[in-house]
Amino acid sequence: MCKHFQTKDLESLKYFLDIEVAQSKEVVVISQRKYALYILKQTGMMESRPMDSPMDPNQKLMTNQGESFSNGKI
Repeated sequence: MCKHFQTKDLESLKYFLDIEVAQSKEVVVISQRKYALYILKQTGMMESRPMDSPMDPNQKLMTNQGESFSNGKI
């Protein structure tokens, strides 16, 4: 690619599309912590406390289970 396009070494990646990137020789870690904090601040929810979700994270969802909503609302 360098033969066809002029390129520039921009050093190691730090942020990309609001995703923080931390790299070492063995591992790459990505995080959206900064973006999540920004959203909480913008919505006035910085003082909110986390809460457990009542949904079972291991639940297998199927398209033919449950009732359909006729008007698209709950």
